[in-house]
Amino acid sequence: PARQSLAHALVHAPEAERPALEWLLGSWSHHDGVDAHPHWRHAVVVPPPEDLVQSAAAWRDAATIAEQEQAWGVAAVCWARTWAVDAFEREAVQRSARLAEEHLGDLGAALLAWEELERRSEPVAEPDPTLYTVRLEIARLARVQGDLSRAEAALRRSVEGEFLSLPAWDGALRSGVGLLHPEEMDWFGHVRACLAGEPTTGCGPLRKTLQGVALDGLHPGGVGWLERARQGVDAANPPPRADLIRGLERMAPERWPVLTAAVQSASTAMGIAPPEVYLFRGEGAWGLSAWPTEPPLVLVGHDHLEEGHPQHMSREAMGFALAVEITHLAARHPLLAFDGGLVGTSRSVYEAFG
Repeated sequence: PARQSLAHALVHAPEAERPALEWLLGSWSHHDGVDAHPHWRHAVVVPPPEDLVQSAAAWRDAATIAEQEQAWGVAAVCWARTWAVDAFEREAVQRSARLAEEHLGDLGAALLAWEELERRSEPVAEPDPTLYTVRLEIARLARVQGDLSRAEAALRRSVEGEFLSLPAWDGALRSGVGLLHPEEMDWFGHVRACLAGEPTTGCGPLRKTLQGVALDGLHPGGVGWLERARQGVDAANPPPRADLIRGLERMAPERWPVLTAAVQSASTAMGIAPPEVYLFRGEGAWGLSAWPTEPPLVLVGHDHLEEGHPQHMSREAMGFALAVEITHLAARHPLLAFDGGLVGTSRSVYEAFG
């Protein structure tokens, strides 16, 4: 209660008294029952030390009270102090961004806050399925401020992290109108339709553009995915083709006509001969992996084809995943890593990217 009273006083304090109140609030003890008077006397007569350990909870109290009192300027300062003190604080950054835009009209500060939230969301151990919404906000504000290249980059990042998320592609398509090149919008729409299991109408980039960065960009991970992946795994040469397919079942066209047609269509679009596709079974038989052997091949985990299995993929989704692997072959992407002990066993035959 004393800390909240102090936060309330900060909201209504004259400008000259705010530094002392801010210091007191920042250093306030979290323990109940601590007498406020010694802290107050110390705060008003002694300059704050540089190594002062501030309390994020205290700043959060102050920010909340300031918002209740509609003291938007003070609230903005307090939210900024909250996330400056706590490196893991994310809600305060989001509140700071919305407050800057909606109540202070400071779009620049709002944009910087959203970008800070993106930075704080990226290093976490578990991927954040809502990170695309943060990137869409960055794209929107950058576009409003006329920074189109910044907006385009954020828009592309919005579909890179969760590239199998239908809401992410929906948001990117809505935000990309008039911003992205029409061919890129066509491609976004094509990927979105594939994920939704809806009929597709033509693919975006023309074949003559499918080289270098343009071809690399077809991978759902986005341009530069290969270099990013190389940072985490060691390069490796593929094992002999005979070892890869030993004991595996070749995908029969008469049994899998839809997938066979998907392989043929993607290969034609990429300008290469259709690779052979083999199925592997057993515990943990999931994943797809393209191998640039001679002739090339694609390995598919049978779990994806088994109705009712947690790893089951629709025929449309599997066709899309096969097209991604065929793009690897067309782009001549090198294998990044594999575990020889897994080849020919009941588990996935590749590690990381193939």
